Amino acid sequence: MCIVRIVYVNNKYPKPEIVNVKSGDTDIVENNIEMRVLSARIIPENELKSKYYYEEDLKSTKAVSIKACFTNTGDVDVTFYPYNVHIESDSHFHNALNMQLAELEEKPPLNMELTSGETKTCFLDYTMYKNVNFTDEAWKNIGKEKGPTFFLVDGLYPVKRCFMIR
Repeated sequence: MCIVRIVYVNNKYPKPEIVNVKSGDTDIVENNIEMRVLSARIIPENELKSKYYYEEDLKSTKAVSIKACFTNTGDVDVTFYPYNVHIESDSHFHNALNMQLAELEEKPPLNMELTSGETKTCFLDYTMYKNVNFTDEAWKNIGKEKGPTFFLVDGLYPVKRCFMIR
């Protein structure tokens, strides 16, 4: 019965349109809100241990910090939720913001108030864990040219915009 339901849903709703946005380019993430990825960096293990007080074994944990700006291009003030911006990779990895990592940087608010024409910049920090959608080869190459490609997404349907960060 479950399989019949899956087939029904897959036939009723077509695959989403996928829009790839190059790193540094601007595109809409939500009604009248544009996003641009400014920079990205892998947070070094020693920084995770000291600055963010991680005590666990970091051999299986990596983190990335992404600096992004959001602009209200509309005529009215809006509230935007940076927490809805997730990270994905071409290896089917998907994760939400890690608010603990952002505590010592320019922490993104759970809701960002933007007046008409206003731009705000914040850091979006994400964690990745070995053996969760990463092969050993992909894990050791994260952050390298031949490693997995990462992108930010704010919505999945009907249009999935992929903001490249590599």
